[in-house]
Amino acid sequence: MALRQGIVDYFAANPPEGSYFAMNSVAEQPELVKHVIARGETLSQIAERYRVSSASIRSTNSLRTDVLRVGQVLTIPRS
Repeated sequence: MALRQGIVDYFAANPPEGSYFAMNSVAEQPELVKHVIARGETLSQIAERYRVSSASIRSTNSLRTDVLRVGQVLTIPRS
């Protein structure tokens, strides 16, 4: 179930042109996305995945550095 939700969240944040997600992005895209940190992930990778800046993720989550912990939940702002 978590894998499915991760895939849905990814395509909601990064809808391919002409896809269902692109055509329904306003209605389907949540206001904020939650992302759980997995082993090996970096802030810059997460920012690139959701097409937002690292600085906006740091600001939204009141992070002082780019250091992340496995299991930490980040709120991803809309791009």
